[in-house]
Amino acid sequence: MSQENPLPDPQVQPVESEVTGQTPPSDLSSQPDPEMLKKQIRHQRYLRRLRMIFPILLILIFLVYAFTTNFIPSDSMMPTLRPGDHILTMRAWLAYPFGRMPERGDIIIFILSDEKLKEEGFPTAEELGPDAVKGRRPIGVFRTPPGQILIKRVIGLPGEEVSLREGGVYINGQKLPPDYPSLQIPAKDFRMAYPYGVIQPLKLGEDELFVLGDNPNNSEDGRFWGALKRRDVLGKFVRVLWNEDESGPNFKRAREERANQRD
Repeated sequence: MSQENPLPDPQVQPVESEVTGQTPPSDLSSQPDPEMLKKQIRHQRYLRRLRMIFPILLILIFLVYAFTTNFIPSDSMMPTLRPGDHILTMRAWLAYPFGRMPERGDIIIFILSDEKLKEEGFPTAEELGPDAVKGRRPIGVFRTPPGQILIKRVIGLPGEEVSLREGGVYINGQKLPPDYPSLQIPAKDFRMAYPYGVIQPLKLGEDELFVLGDNPNNSEDGRFWGALKRRDVLGKFVRVLWNEDESGPNFKRAREERANQRD
């Protein structure tokens, strides 16, 4: 006996289309709203832009608080730095984190406080006027007490004994190269010219440094005002950015400052 195939029930709808294999839509109202699609696309674009911009903003904020620039108005650091040089400075919190001391040979930017200036008989920043602090003024948490911002090279480290004699610099009795030619002056003038490290060796404390200019013939440095406190270090020299012509605005300001000092 042969079996007959049952006839399909006309009321039963096929689950999938024979052509596409997809379920045909049963209700046109379930289609996404074009306006909603546009809003979703705009939102996705906004998120993508935000993901691109946010890291750039973080980098810019980091650069502002990690680096600054300074202008070199004199030849006290010749030949390393020339008058008119604009330099990049890494701030102390990044260059010397967790209170770390600078190393010998580092070129550092520091503040010589009004208290120190007055103690050694130099004119204070207040006496010189509002333009006495050279370089760009600190931002936010990097504000500094009144004083003059200077740049010199680290020669003596904490706990060391610094002595200036016989045309050279001696650290714990050992001569430190290179020689400083400005120290080769008559013995009768030597003691009067450099009060620190000459009459007797200068013993540095645990938080003190001794700094000199690379051009000692024209540098007011540790020979005149003694040891530098670690807390007064503002940053570390990184590199020269460019050199400004003598007709530039910073040179003009530096000349005015020197004229005020002479007056």
